Amino acid sequence: MSGANLDGYAIPRDGIHKTEMLKRIDKLEGDVDALKNVLYEIITFIENLVNKDEGAEALRSSDTTD
Repeated sequence: MSGANLDGYAIPRDGIHKTEMLKRIDKLEGDVDALKNVLYEIITFIENLVNKDEGAEALRSSDTTD
């Protein structure tokens, strides 16, 4: 009976199985939050690079128009 509770039912009840599931969900939510933070940092880094390159390109084009 893979995945079954001790009483033979596959539905999580108030007991060790439900407690374990809640712990796993909390851990997964923490992992997802950490991934969101890393993704946000990467996107911010890329945006800064693009903005820096656009600013440098604008300076180069204004130097050549004189």
